[in-house]
Amino acid sequence: SFSPRAIGYGFGQKELPWPNALRIWIGEIEANEDAENGEILLETNIDDMNPQFVELVMERLFQHGALDVWTTAISMKKGRPATQISVLAPTGRRQELESVLIENTTTLGVRVIQIERTKAAREIETISTRWGDVRIKSRIWNGRIIDISPEYDDCVALAREHDVPIRVVWNETYRIGEARVGQKR
Repeated sequence: SFSPRAIGYGFGQKELPWPNALRIWIGEIEANEDAENGEILLETNIDDMNPQFVELVMERLFQHGALDVWTTAISMKKGRPATQISVLAPTGRRQELESVLIENTTTLGVRVIQIERTKAAREIETISTRWGDVRIKSRIWNGRIIDISPEYDDCVALAREHDVPIRVVWNETYRIGEARVGQKR
């Protein structure tokens, strides 16, 4: 929709069979929320690039606003092994992410698919363990917590600091956080 900010009028000096008047509206057109807030899937197949380069490509995609990036091993014509790079992104980041793919890979093109996603809500909390604080992510559906997940980086840092296996820190964090499952949010 259009939101006017100012309206101006002017009248010409030449006599015409109709009124010689001009009206100008200055304002802003609000972007279509669905188009701006929607999500797209960008995909490209790569069969002629050093696979080690994919790590930097993924890093740059995340830096430029990708929500998720993953690769899939595929076979192309004549049985050539290849990698499919898939990027989940907000619609508004399309051009930026297409540029990252085209400039940082050997691709000649990028497929773009408009998608819809159903998402569970997420909440991050910090809980205390005997080794220190760990963030947990709670998955929320229909107003209640249905699962929790300890933050990997926090668990690794505590495991290193206290010289214990990460599974020990992760398991204790999960046991403490699991008490939240079923709670209303």
